[in-house]
Amino acid sequence: MAAGQPCRAVAEAVTQELMRVCRDTIFITVPDISSIPFSWPTGTVPWHLLERTHVNFFNARSLCTLFASQFTPSRYFWIGNDVVGGRFIPGSICVLFKRHSA
Repeated sequence: MAAGQPCRAVAEAVTQELMRVCRDTIFITVPDISSIPFSWPTGTVPWHLLERTHVNFFNARSLCTLFASQFTPSRYFWIGNDVVGGRFIPGSICVLFKRHSA
């Protein structure tokens, strides 16, 4: 199952439903809020985070916490990254979760 950008107001409900219907694997991608502190030294802000549709904010740790009761992260990816002023700026976090072994 793949999912993108759950609303924070319903993030827990969406997470619970994803964990209920997915047998083995979940692939999630969301904007990485850590791009703001990474961008600060460059005097820039990632424009996509300012869109009004972005009401939830995650970093790799907070995203993994949502699924920790039943799933373990098996792979991390970052997509849509950039380099500004020689500094790495993360775009979106992608995490491949595997269900805990029984």
